[in-house]
Formats: sequence, C-alpha cells, structure tokens
Amino acid sequence: MKMKSHFIIILFCSLCIFACKKSETDPGPAQSVTNPPTTGASEYIRAKVNGTLVEATFKPQNSDVVCNPYFVDDDQFQMERYVSASSTKGFEMFLWDLDLDHMTYPRTIRQTNMSGDPYPEMVYNNGTSGADGNFVINNLDSTLFSITFSSFNGNILQGTFSGLLRWGGSYDSTLTFTNGEFKIKMVRF
Repeated sequence: MKMKSHFIIILFCSLCIFACKKSETDPGPAQSVTNPPTTGASEYIRAKVNGTLVEATFKPQNSDVVCNPYFVDDDQFQMERYVSASSTKGFEMFLWDLDLDHMTYPRTIRQTNMSGDPYPEMVYNNGTSGADGNFVINNLDSTLFSITFSSFNGNILQGTFSGLLRWGGSYDSTLTFTNGEFKIKMVRF
C-alpha cells in the first residue's frame, strides 16, 4: 500500500511540475556529436536520441520529492531532469524493489514483469507536452532497453542506459538511445 501511495504522490507532483514554468535560460538545441560534451552540471541525465545528444540538467527548485527521491523503506526511487524550465523535453526514471544501499555494483536492470524482480520505468518526453510526447519501455519486449547502476556513493547514483523506447501510443514508433548516462544526488525519505 505504501508503494502505491508514494507512486500516486510522485505522479501528482510530476504533473504539477509540468504545469509550472519558471524562467531560466534555455541551453539551446541539442548537439549531434561523436563524444558528447558536458555542460559542467553536477547532476544530469543525457543520451544520444536517434544520434542527437539530449542533455537534461534542469530541476525545478524545491522539487526533491519528485526529481530525485529515494524512499528507503519501500526500495523505490525516481530521477527526473529536463533540458530547460520552459520545456517538457527530458527524462524520468522510476525504479521499484531495488535497495541501493545493499546491492552489488555494477548491476544491470531490465523490465522482466516477474514478481520480486526490480521494476524499472523509463520515460523520455520529446518536448511535446503531455502523453503525446512520451516514449516508454516496450512491455512486449523489455530486452530492448537496459539500465546499469554503476555506483552509489554519498547518495550520488551514477549509471548508464541504452536501447529502444516506444511511443506510448504505438509499438511501431521507437527512439534509439545510446551513450545514456546519469549522475543524480538522491534525497532519502
């Protein structure tokens, strides 16, 4: 029951953040490069999406319960970052049933839909507001996308991801993610 109530709170807060817009300078269009440059941001989620670098470093102020919470008692956490304050383009990653404090690193996770296995959700929004812009893990073939957690030190979670995400409304429309990586400081609740 705790997990469902936390998820509902997280989902509600996420929707509220999409509705709020703060003024911040947009870092400009994504770059297409062989070795992605970094902006120097200490926390980020970035990947090449169909060959074009998308780097998401924006987190609204006072949004730790939505953008980087770690609910220790429920072994669930989430990470969200966007390319700017004025865009829905960015990444959201949710994981259930994964104890970051007591697992062996590195560890690769795929969605198995098996009871007892960690359950990942990855959402990439391409900048189209709402569900029309969301790409998610393909639940018909979850082997197409993986997340690797490489370290968790000082509450900073680092790792990589790659594979295909499908458009929420169609299994035929996909985006390819390569060189995905993240570094987020988790806040314990």
